[in-house]
Amino acid sequence: MEYELRKLGKRHMQSLGKYLGECWKKSLAKSLVFASSLTISGMASAHWFECVNPFIGVDFYQAWMRPKPDFNHFFPKNFPGVTIYLGAKFSNYMGVELGYDVSARQTRSVRDIESNRFNIRITRTGGHFDLIGYMPLDCYDCFEFFGSIGYGWIQPQVSFYFNGHSLSENNNRGNGVLRLGLGTSYMFTECLGIRAKIGYEGTSSLRYNTRFIHSSRPYRDSLTFAAGFFARF
Repeated sequence: MEYELRKLGKRHMQSLGKYLGECWKKSLAKSLVFASSLTISGMASAHWFECVNPFIGVDFYQAWMRPKPDFNHFFPKNFPGVTIYLGAKFSNYMGVELGYDVSARQTRSVRDIESNRFNIRITRTGGHFDLIGYMPLDCYDCFEFFGSIGYGWIQPQVSFYFNGHSLSENNNRGNGVLRLGLGTSYMFTECLGIRAKIGYEGTSSLRYNTRFIHSSRPYRDSLTFAAGFFARF
């Protein structure tokens, strides 16, 4: 009887040892797979970050917003301004850009038959988000062409003055506009470069809502030219 119990215990111990050995092998295999996954993921992330080149820059621009005929004598046409932007280039061919745009205040003055002076002052402010496609030039490593398509937000700030006295302030919430652009850039060091581009903005969708202009769209679509410098990291 005692011999049988010992034999049975020995079998249980062997089964338990075999079971624990299989569990240990499975745990080790899972740990190796998990460690390998982390290693591969880390290598892929490191490679991805190596391919990403962030940049920051400043452009000085000129926007030509032509008023429609009914507003041609009252609204200014030219809006010089500044754009501050940052973005990232994900490869040699793709990138994104986020920017803030503000123009100088422009004034248009008119006089009535009694020589009273009536002024309209307008400032453009807003932002943009662009997708950028690059076309590097194989023969010139420092040059590349690029095109962009994006969404812009423009809020015109409008003020009216009569003989120097304010009559009405801005009451415009802004509008979204389509943006298109074509340009070229040149890297004169590994980190610093310059760029120039021409652009289109769908400003005919801008609505002006003031004391004197109610829900009107006084402007046509705009053309822009911008040039500036940037740093790439």
